[in-house]
Formats: sequence, structure tokens, C-alpha cells
Amino acid sequence: MDLTPRILDCLPYSIFVLDKELCLIYANKNFLSFFEAQYGGEPAIGKSVLPEVQPDQRSHFELRLREVLGGTCARVEESTDINGVLHYFDVTYQPLEENGEWSKVVVSFEEITQRKQREIRLMDAEDMLKQQVTTRETLLSVISHDLRSPIFQLNGLLFLIKQASGNRDEARLLMHAEDLEERIGHLTHTLDNLLNWSNLQRQNLKPNNTRFPLDDVVTHAVGLLKPVAKRKAVQIETGDLSGIELFSDREMVAFIVRNLVNNAIKFSRESGIVEITAIEEGKKVIISVLDHGVGIEKDRIESLLHGKGTTSKPGTWGERGAGIGLALCCEFSQRLKGMIEIFEVDGGGTVVKFSLHKEG
Repeated sequence: MDLTPRILDCLPYSIFVLDKELCLIYANKNFLSFFEAQYGGEPAIGKSVLPEVQPDQRSHFELRLREVLGGTCARVEESTDINGVLHYFDVTYQPLEENGEWSKVVVSFEEITQRKQREIRLMDAEDMLKQQVTTRETLLSVISHDLRSPIFQLNGLLFLIKQASGNRDEARLLMHAEDLEERIGHLTHTLDNLLNWSNLQRQNLKPNNTRFPLDDVVTHAVGLLKPVAKRKAVQIETGDLSGIELFSDREMVAFIVRNLVNNAIKFSRESGIVEITAIEEGKKVIISVLDHGVGIEKDRIESLLHGKGTTSKPGTWGERGAGIGLALCCEFSQRLKGMIEIFEVDGGGTVVKFSLHKEG
């Protein structure tokens, strides 16, 4: 009694055998069950298997089988779309010799979809962990450079202010006061970003939607950033925002607007112009912040929007930052069910568009 078929049926693999014309000559029970589950019937013995293969994979599958008929063994991981779901298989191709020639192909496979999905999740988690570690290392460097160093400079400024005050030198006192105001504004902005990033890492930031006029948020942001813009002689122009109301998280929207305007000033040339406009399109509001500065490279746009790294590029006056502002803006916009887009401007400059639903 030939026990081979019974033994093959007991194996945990799906197994089928093809002749040199790629016609099916044997299939074990596991393969028959797999075939019936996917195609709703039994495979035809003596018929080619190629018509059963998906058209986009047919040529690849045939080429692989022809290579095996040439005497080549192979074990590969393959994937295929089944009813809209990607399935993974560990597949072995083994040629069989008969009368001195390779005349048959034995194909055995095992589905490894669950294992593969676990591997993908672990790889994603590892990549996320690496990114978080890199971000934390970057922020530690930023804290040491962008916070500690300016604080020493503030101490020096306070000393100069005391001297100017003692000498009744009002002009010099005013100059130092303006410099002090700018540096404190920079520190406040950096600390604000770091605090929001820290809260975001702990998943503490959730939208708290209320109704508010967009004009109030933009006016407040421009007011906070006026000292920085004034030092650089950058003019901030605001379009007509009256009548535009949002039902969203006011603090998150304010944070995004403030960061976008701050970046526009940062990368503007001296005596440049920053334009803030907003339009209503159906149920959406699109806020645009345009500068006519140094512009931004296309590859950097992709990197910024997809959160790849937190390296901050110095501004036109060498301004530095924590490199997390725009990443936080993108994260906040997603939580608000909105979107941020960045475009180059012909002739130099950048326009950042922040769109969100008016009703949250």
C-alpha cells in the first residue's frame, strides 16, 4: 500500500504538484481546503493552474515555476491580496527528476499572515521607539543650548540695563529692554513648545471644542509676535477674518497659528512681509500663512510633514528653535481632524495652509 498520499495529507502544509506544462497532477487535503475557501470549488486535475492566479501575479508565478523546472530549489516569502486583505505565505518550490530530466514541481506553503503582522507591528513599534529616543536626545541638546545659553545672555542684559539706568541713558536702556523682550519671547515660545510636546507624549492633550472667532486667535498671535517681527522689520498683514467662527479647540488652533506665523517671521528676509489669510470652503476653513523668504526644499517638506526627525533649520538671522513646533502643529491638526500642507512660492517663499472643519 502506498502511504505517501496519506502522509502528505497529515502534514501541516498545503502541497500540490505540477507537471512541466504547469498542470495540476496532485493536491493534498490542506491545499484542497485552501483552494475551496478562496475560490469556492475544487482545482481541476490535469488543468493549468495559471488561470487561477491573479493576473498581476501570473507572470511572476510562471517565471518562478519555470526556474524550478530548470532544477532550481527555492524558499521564499510571498504575499497576495485575497478579498481585499493582504496574506503572507512561506512557500517552498522543489523540482522532481524523472527519467533524467526535471519534469515536475512540488509546491508547499504555509500561511504566516498572523506571524508577519506581529513582526510588522514589532518593527513599527521599534521604529517609533527609535524616533522617540532620537527626539528626546535632540530636545536635551536643545534645552542645553536654546535655554541655558539665552538665560546667561539675559543675565548679561540685565547687568547692562542696570548700568544704563544708573547713567540715565534712556536710549541705551530702551535698546536693551527691546532686546530683553525679544529674548524672553523666544524662551517663552520654546518652553511652550516643549511643554506641549511633553503633554502630547503622555497623551494628555485632547481637544476641548468651543465656539470662537478666528479673528481673536490671529490677533492675539500677531500681538505676541510683534516684538520679534519688529526687530527684523517684518510686516505682518492680516486679511479680513471677520465673521469666521470655528467650533474647535481654541488653544490648539492658537498654538498652530502662533507657530506658523513665528516660522514665517523666522525664515523671512529683513523688511519682509508675512501674510495671514483665511477662506471658507463649504464646511472647512483654510488658514494660510505666506512669507516671501528663503523658501523650503521639497524633500524637507516631506520630512517635516511626516515627522521624520526634529532638526531645526536656522532662520535668516540665525534664529534657532527646538525643531518640534511644526511636528506638534501636524499632530494637533490631526487631532482636530484637520490637515497642514506646505508649498513653495514662485520667486522665493513658503505658504503653509492649515485646514480644519468649522464644526470640529
